[in-house]
Amino acid sequence: MSYEPPFKRNDEIDLLCMEIAELVGMISLQVPLAKSPTLHRELRIKTIHSSLLIEGNKLDEKTVTAILDGRRVLGGSNDILEVENAKRAYDLIPDLDPYSIDDLLKAHRVMMDGLVLEAGLFRSRNAGVFDRDVLIRAGTPAAYVPEVMADIFGWLGTTSMHPLLT
Repeated sequence: MSYEPPFKRNDEIDLLCMEIAELVGMISLQVPLAKSPTLHRELRIKTIHSSLLIEGNKLDEKTVTAILDGRRVLGGSNDILEVENAKRAYDLIPDLDPYSIDDLLKAHRVMMDGLVLEAGLFRSRNAGVFDRDVLIRAGTPAAYVPEVMADIFGWLGTTSMHPLLT
């Protein structure tokens, strides 16, 4: 079975992709991240805070900043560990191959170290999105996750589609 993305390209998607590229280009021309360590740091803090917030982390941006600065903070031990792990994972990015399943699992191992038993492994149990006790969306059955991921990564390695769309 060959992977097919769950969308079809259309003019609206292409237009949005071009808008994103134009905005990134404008930012890059005005303040290159490499020349602005302050902007780079602020973006890293906001990225880590917002990604962990989506996953239920309760720490505010000021506390995330303090953790990244190596200061002690008050907060849930798992919330603090999530921030520390995220910093370590983001630090790995320059050395990771975005087309490597092994590197995906390496990043997962770093992100989830000390938080879940299966850090760095594909999940072994079924999962889903629930609204209280009601299943809203079932995930791929656990037994098929390695095969599905291999299909997705195989497709990523061969597609000519722009990375913003993948």
